[in-house]
Amino acid sequence: MILCESCSQNPATVHLTEISETERKERHLCEACAQKENIAVKHAFAASPQVLVEPKIHKVLKEFASLACPQCGLSYAEFRARGRLGCPNDYSFFQRALDPLLEKIHGRVEHAGKIPRRLAPSMEFDKEFKGLQAEMKRAVAAEEYEKAAELRDRIRELEGKKRGDR
Repeated sequence: MILCESCSQNPATVHLTEISETERKERHLCEACAQKENIAVKHAFAASPQVLVEPKIHKVLKEFASLACPQCGLSYAEFRARGRLGCPNDYSFFQRALDPLLEKIHGRVEHAGKIPRRLAPSMEFDKEFKGLQAEMKRAVAAEEYEKAAELRDRIRELEGKKRGDR
């Protein structure tokens, strides 16, 4: 039996999950403490999902529902209904919504399967380039300017090689 997190005396009968953009927090309260905190106590199956969703998340969902791709006109609501994107631009246009969805379905956002041989060098370059950029940002943030300068030089060298390959 779980005790109330607030008073630590009564059994917790109200279980809340608070979801923000960065974390998920569970709270377990007794009915009296929940009422003291002005939390509406309803029977478990009476609450609609909209009541349980934090207002920020609901706002983001509304924002996506009204968005439409400028190239193909596909709205986010249509994508959710059909389960298919309309054009290649949709991947970048709906990225903020697609990334969590892809991570939930596939366990990661980046492609992890086979790739055509002709694309492998380009993808390896992009991966190394992005990794060096991220490492350079961390070095600058940590005020490791000498390391950041070395990384900058490696990035320039990579860019030069890429231009030479064309």
